[in-house]
Amino acid sequence: MQKAVKRDGFFFCLNLHPMVTASFTDPRQEKHRKIIKSVLKACSNSQQLQLAKKAIVETSEGSQERIALAEKIDRLQPLVDNELKYFYAGGAIRGGKTFVFIALMSALCKIYPKSRWIIIRKSTAVLQKTSIPSSELVLKNSEGLYWKRSDKEYFVQFPNGSRIYFMSEGYDSDKNLTKFLGLECNGVLLEQMEELQEKTYVMVKTRLGSWLGVEGPMPPSLLFGTFNPTFGWVKKQIYDLHKKGKLDKHTNFTELLPNNNPFVTDDQFRNWETLPPDEYARLIKGMWDIEVKGQFMNQFSKDRHVAHRDIPLNWKLDIILSFDFNVDPMTCVIGQTNYIDSIFFVSEIRQPDSDTYAMCAAIKGLIAGREHTVKVTGDASGKNRMSGTRGHINQYQIIKEQLGLSWEQFMVPSVNPGIADSRTFCNALLYRLPTILFSPGMEHTINDMMFTLCATNKDGDLEIKKTGMNEFLSIDNKHIGHLCDCVRYFLHTTFTDYLEIPKS
Repeated sequence: MQKAVKRDGFFFCLNLHPMVTASFTDPRQEKHRKIIKSVLKACSNSQQLQLAKKAIVETSEGSQERIALAEKIDRLQPLVDNELKYFYAGGAIRGGKTFVFIALMSALCKIYPKSRWIIIRKSTAVLQKTSIPSSELVLKNSEGLYWKRSDKEYFVQFPNGSRIYFMSEGYDSDKNLTKFLGLECNGVLLEQMEELQEKTYVMVKTRLGSWLGVEGPMPPSLLFGTFNPTFGWVKKQIYDLHKKGKLDKHTNFTELLPNNNPFVTDDQFRNWETLPPDEYARLIKGMWDIEVKGQFMNQFSKDRHVAHRDIPLNWKLDIILSFDFNVDPMTCVIGQTNYIDSIFFVSEIRQPDSDTYAMCAAIKGLIAGREHTVKVTGDASGKNRMSGTRGHINQYQIIKEQLGLSWEQFMVPSVNPGIADSRTFCNALLYRLPTILFSPGMEHTINDMMFTLCATNKDGDLEIKKTGMNEFLSIDNKHIGHLCDCVRYFLHTTFTDYLEIPKS
């Protein structure tokens, strides 16, 4: 084991602790060592500051010892205030992300007696296949550990009383995340963040440092996270800010690739070379901006079609509402056009577990005073009468009544456009029209335009893929594509004269 260097009474060691089966001495692991150094530096400064503040209370006024302690506090306080406390590692598979953070957590358990740390993954089944075996590997040479394995609690306890808990997010059965409301911990590792909900990330950040039962100085509040390249909230919240140099002073992102991990074999690299080129680029090379194979809107480009800032409503143009029904979430896009060469998509409404009444309530404030300029289009199935409603009215009748519109303001097709023909038509418009712009705040619509995928049914007909997990967003395909449908209905309604709609 590499010799530990003593720094101001705190052991700053690259190989962590003897009870941790982890070595980071290979030259290829320089990035891993930098993460370890940053975490232990934050711990060292925090511990020294707490001990100095405690000692100064017990030291006589005016003494040289008290003056030295005061100077030490003045030196350490700004360091602690500006220390890194959010550490993220991403980029590709087999980069050693999980290993370095579990090793760090295990070392922190030894450093801080009776501390509490938590590892979170999407589900219990995934925990049992990934994070728990990895932890057992890291701790395989440890003595005196107690493993608690039950349906209610799963943790490993160290001889000094510290614990690492293993928790599933369980969002499908607990959408309000009630299990995290009373969570008490010193730090958390969010494994494969792209598979977790953004609200889980926000909730967990509020619970850091809430466990006060530590014996001795408190550890700094720490959040660790791992992820691979995807195009959901993690990219927006962390990776994009990292690329722009706009991560806040407390946050660190480290790109870890397979060539940073000395335990990846030549055989694994040879096997990865058989992957499709786009998958190899994303999962092995860590490339985030790649071509999406099977993209429904394959002429959509963020560089060309997303505005630099949100687009305001132009009161000189019609306000066009395009709806999709009988889906969860319910969706509507609000756009405008001059019907000649320009389309502006202004905003989106996306409401899970909602209905048309709630959707209209959200729209009212946006069109107040301009109801006479509104046009409505959307899913043709919205004209079907609904059982269970008074008079068996349909979706468009509800919209008419709730928004105070006339039937002359509705431009709803009798049938929805065929999928194959619609794809050709929409991509032709995206390619040929001089101006089609989306507000950057329309995050879900932009994701739909980029990552709604094609599929072929049993009869060989093209359709929008609605089954399985979307490999780019790490969510079920049934939850995306609805805003893309809203855009399709908008384009078909407003530009039928610009381009002849193909018929298969």
